[in-house]
Amino acid sequence: MREVRVRMSERPPTTEYHVLVEFEEWVTEEDLVIDLDQNPLHRLHRHSPSVTHGHNGYIALTLTVTGPDVWTSTLMAMALVRQAGYEPRAVHVTVAALQRRDAA
Repeated sequence: MREVRVRMSERPPTTEYHVLVEFEEWVTEEDLVIDLDQNPLHRLHRHSPSVTHGHNGYIALTLTVTGPDVWTSTLMAMALVRQAGYEPRAVHVTVAALQRRDAA
């Protein structure tokens, strides 16, 4: 029997996603800014965090997450947010490349 080798890439293809995480009304913009400013080594900093207002007017955190698919990227973002001690009320995910193309 002849051995056949299939060469697989070392890493799966990845896509960049923008994950917007909205928080309850009791979370303030100041809460998030202070938490991020006080800890420059916070794991959220690896994902270009940006404090903003979400679709429903609540304070939100936007993260840019790179992953193999939307589900993995969303779960990664949610784990980071939960580890930071925040409980999200809503999550919105878009493909970063689509956002850039729409803005052009």
